[in-house]
Amino acid sequence: MSDSKYVIDGITKWVPGWKRWNWFTSDKKPVLNRDLWERLDGLYQKVIDRITWHHVPGHAGIPGNERCDEIAAQFARTRVPKLYIGSRTAYRVNVVSHLPKGFQTSSPSTTIGPHARVLIEEGKNREDLRETSEQKVIRLESELKVWRSRAETLERELLLLRASAMT
Repeated sequence: MSDSKYVIDGITKWVPGWKRWNWFTSDKKPVLNRDLWERLDGLYQKVIDRITWHHVPGHAGIPGNERCDEIAAQFARTRVPKLYIGSRTAYRVNVVSHLPKGFQTSSPSTTIGPHARVLIEEGKNREDLRETSEQKVIRLESELKVWRSRAETLERELLLLRASAMT
C-alpha cells in the first residue's frame, strides 16, 4: 500500500521504460532521483512476484499509512525511528484494516507491503531472524545520515561559538 500514485506508477510503469532509455524520460531529460529509483527497483525486482501495489488516500486516518507517515517524518528529521520486529498479530497498528476487498494474506504473520513491513514472521528459527547484508547496509546508511546531520549541526554550533568568542 502507498498513498503515492507517483511511487506506484513510477515503479510499476515508468521504471521499465526509463531503464530501456538509459534513465531518460520521454522528454529526453534525465530521471530525477535516479539513485532512489534504482535502489527501489533493485529491491522490487527481488519480490516482484510477491508484491501487489495498492493506492490508499493519504492523511485519511488509515492506520498503516499513518504509521508510515510517522516513520517517514522521523527519517526526514534525521532521526532513526523505532521499528517493530515481530508478528503482525502483535503489532500495535492494524496494517491490514484497509486492504482492498478480496486481498488475501497467507497468515497473520505475513509481511505486508513496502511500508508497513513486518520484519519477522512467526515460527521462523533464530538463523532466519538474522539481519541480511542488504538490511544491514540500509540500516547503517540511515544511521550514518543521522550522525552526519548531527555532526554538521555540532560544527555549525562550534563555528558560531568561536565567532562569538572572538567578538
